[in-house]
Amino acid sequence: MLRIKSFLTLSLVVAILSSCGVSQQDKEEIATITCNVIKSTRNMDAAFRIKEINLAREQMGEERFLGTDDGILHAIEHDLCELLVMNDSAYYVKLNEIFEQERLEREEKRIAAEKERLEQERIAAEQRQKVEDDRDLIRNRYGSDEELKQNIPWYKIFVIESIFSRSVNIYGETIPAKAFLKLRDKTRIFVSENDVIQRDKPSYLCLTDRKFMRLYTPDDRENESCERILIDVKIVYISSLTDSIVFQDMRNNNYFLISTKSFDIGVW
Repeated sequence: MLRIKSFLTLSLVVAILSSCGVSQQDKEEIATITCNVIKSTRNMDAAFRIKEINLAREQMGEERFLGTDDGILHAIEHDLCELLVMNDSAYYVKLNEIFEQERLEREEKRIAAEKERLEQERIAAEQRQKVEDDRDLIRNRYGSDEELKQNIPWYKIFVIESIFSRSVNIYGETIPAKAFLKLRDKTRIFVSENDVIQRDKPSYLCLTDRKFMRLYTPDDRENESCERILIDVKIVYISSLTDSIVFQDMRNNNYFLISTKSFDIGVW
């Protein structure tokens, strides 16, 4: 009978001791200490962090941590380290919330990027159409590409440096397109549509030597069949879309086109 009472008493003590686990406060303190150690040693390898968490959980009587180091780093990044160490169910709830928020943010960025891409494509297509419409206008009004190229005077003495597009000022008035032309004598002129350029070239170009485009001064033209070159052209259309200008040769009324890239056309 005495043995039975001793056994029952021992069993009761064991049961009471088993029920007195680590307190919540102790768990929180252990988790805080562990996380401070982990955060201050981020340069340590993954095995160290996993080992620290498992040592803490062993003190708490919690299940072993079977996750990866990426999970630990993710928890530290989002201030969930203590909950992870304590194996608190709130950790998984908050983790899922974070994952969902990150997914929504990624989706928003993807949608925004897609909208931006479509908008850029629309703008590019609209710009291409404007350029093509402008080229059609030039063809219909002044002649085909081949005609405009063939009509370029062989004595061209200027190049286009830059073109400024049409704009509207603060008063709602339309400012016409303008351009800078660089002449052979290195002077620059600011022109707009309907302006006329008249220049008497100070040298002669002998017709018998056009192959090499040799320039002669009046003293050199003995017995040569030369003509004095008079530049007389009118600016009829400035296209900022195609970076080109349509001129009218006032001597024969032919139209010709020169672009900012046509430095190799005509005599310079």
